[in-house]
Amino acid sequence: MGDARIARYLDAAVHLARGEFSVHVPASGDDEIGRLGRALDDLARLLERMFEEARLLAAVTERVNQGLIVPDVLDQIYETFRPVLPYDRIGFALVSGDGSEARAQWARSEASRIRLGAGYVGKLAGSSLRQVMESRKPRILNDLEAHLRAHPASESTRLVVEEGMRSSLTCPLVAMGKPVGFLFFSSRSPGTYRDVHVDTFLALSGQLSVILEKSRLYEQILHEQARSERLLLNVLPEPIALRLKGGAEVIADQAEDATVLFADIAGFSSLAARVPPATLVAFLDGFFSELDEIAARCGVEKIKTIGDAYLAVAGLPRARDDHARAAADMALEAMSAARRLARPDGEPLLLRIGLHSGPVVAGVIGQSRLVYDLWGDTVNVARRMEAQGTPGRIQLSWATRDRLGDAFRLSERGLVPIKGGGEVRTFWLEGRA
Repeated sequence: MGDARIARYLDAAVHLARGEFSVHVPASGDDEIGRLGRALDDLARLLERMFEEARLLAAVTERVNQGLIVPDVLDQIYETFRPVLPYDRIGFALVSGDGSEARAQWARSEASRIRLGAGYVGKLAGSSLRQVMESRKPRILNDLEAHLRAHPASESTRLVVEEGMRSSLTCPLVAMGKPVGFLFFSSRSPGTYRDVHVDTFLALSGQLSVILEKSRLYEQILHEQARSERLLLNVLPEPIALRLKGGAEVIADQAEDATVLFADIAGFSSLAARVPPATLVAFLDGFFSELDEIAARCGVEKIKTIGDAYLAVAGLPRARDDHARAAADMALEAMSAARRLARPDGEPLLLRIGLHSGPVVAGVIGQSRLVYDLWGDTVNVARRMEAQGTPGRIQLSWATRDRLGDAFRLSERGLVPIKGGGEVRTFWLEGRA
């Protein structure tokens, strides 16, 4: 009559082959059949643990693919893997850009007090972590107290020992082909970690590395997007830039009423012939930057510079009822700024400024170099107000005078001929009333 144990073991083997790893193999006896039963039972427990690890790792992978941030995934790892993996503490650190130090970012521990928490910084030079980073291989320390005695200067080891940890497994994190950090698993028991644990811990570290790589790529995308937006805002008014970002292909607007400002540096041609180019450019850059600040403060939109001329408009691209007053305020502030400055040759800086109000057409032109520009008779008349003005003074048309009301002090100049448009009654803007 055969041994009844063999039938039970064969039945257990069938269940294991089907993936039913929770099967229990009752083993008895010290003979070869009994040892076979114990081996089958150990195999069942091992397969059960490996299956559970794979299931939990798949869950982590799914969370990673959902775009969760690192701390959330680490919390999930800490909570879900404890039944199958030995640890009482997990720590996470990132390597600085120059590779000189590691900064702790996150930690969870069964200790009553975390001694080595987020914000802790450790130097990598001369440390065993440097070897882990360079080799990209895990490190097992199964007697942290002995390691501390051998390396008494290791502050990080001393802190985790004070938390009650006695063994550790450190996995390097690699993102975009380079080491970027570490994942630390620690246990209160010495001798906890063996080679059998390494693959699972490395798999967890690999998932964390995926998140880091995604995060860094996302940060790069955000950085480049912000840079592109800054460049776009440097050449286009914000409302126009937003419309382009929103998908608008053609931008052409007409304002029924706006005020155009032209400013020009008197005597610039002779100045350009006498000073070095670098000095001239630096002077223009500094002065026009100050005009940009004044325009922004007054709610006036800079359009462009043409040589030494500065073109701006109030009432576009955002409509405003007090556009003439905003342009007049900018003109007065620009004159005040010019009086505080001197030209590179030491001579006084004198501006001619012209203002005119009326309908204006505006739009974006170009494909490779976008330009927001203005067109119409209002622009042409404003240019004539500047060109036929007097250095150090602000000339404006009757149209602008009519929109200013009593808010400013004006003096009448008289009639000024406009090319192709007859004569225009003009005024000098003296200041605020």
